[in-house]
Amino acid sequence: MIQNINPTLKRIIEEITSYDEMYDLIRMVDPIQKKVLSYENHGWHIEPGFCYDTYEENRICKNCVSVRALNTDKTTIKTQFVKNQLHMVTAVPVIVEGRKVVFELFKNISDSEDLIQEQLKEMQTLIVKTNELLVTDVLTGIYNRRFIEERLPVDFAVHQSLGEEAQIVMIDIDYFKHVNDQYGHLMGDKVLKDVARLMKQTFNDTEMIARYGGEEFLVYDQKPFAETMKNVELLRQKIENHPFVYENKIIHITVSSGVYTIHNDVPKAAIEKADQCLYQAKTQGRNRIVTNTITR
Repeated sequence: MIQNINPTLKRIIEEITSYDEMYDLIRMVDPIQKKVLSYENHGWHIEPGFCYDTYEENRICKNCVSVRALNTDKTTIKTQFVKNQLHMVTAVPVIVEGRKVVFELFKNISDSEDLIQEQLKEMQTLIVKTNELLVTDVLTGIYNRRFIEERLPVDFAVHQSLGEEAQIVMIDIDYFKHVNDQYGHLMGDKVLKDVARLMKQTFNDTEMIARYGGEEFLVYDQKPFAETMKNVELLRQKIENHPFVYENKIIHITVSSGVYTIHNDVPKAAIEKADQCLYQAKTQGRNRIVTNTITR
């Protein structure tokens, strides 16, 4: 049981837990470290493991309601299956002495008279697909910027606690506006999809590959610098030599890349530094890689 709680936090806890009868589970979550306290039998208890263990999926949630509440500073709601029961999960962000805490309130809605077992099965499939779509770029099928912004703080915290090497890679298609202007947006879409596919082939054991915006992509690669650079150069060559085909049109393109080795950075700062390297690659002639240490 938790003792010596901050008075302000204690008051907030008392207000939230006054609704104990309304919810099936109340817990306080650190969305970044993935640690959790659960409220049971009128007391708070440290749970072993991580917050996502409740969902029995053995992995970090791709569409984390608490990270979203933390980032937006707004109460956020998500439907999620917990042990084959449909729950409405409400995440409430609270600031105590400058530190954000997120309360998660679980309500089992499987017993609604409007729901039958067959509907629950269909809803489970639909909810899984919906949660995937929320963090997926529709055109390319890779992750979107929302996934990066919600997931990257978690991975940074893990990376920094382990002291392992990792890189942020920003990749931009050279003269992409020219492709759209001269060959049309359908050819532009084909280029974006092919580039994403080549990225997945090249970084085939890297989970975090995303379309960051427009023709810009991001890779968070938790590997030694030399291995990351090898793959970024391999990708550059693949794209340079790849014929991009749409209907009867064939074009060739190149990409520029910025690679930043993460130190004690927050995600936003690391992305900005990788973007600065990318900008240098553009100004130095494109179709090249610039890092915070060397140029290729």
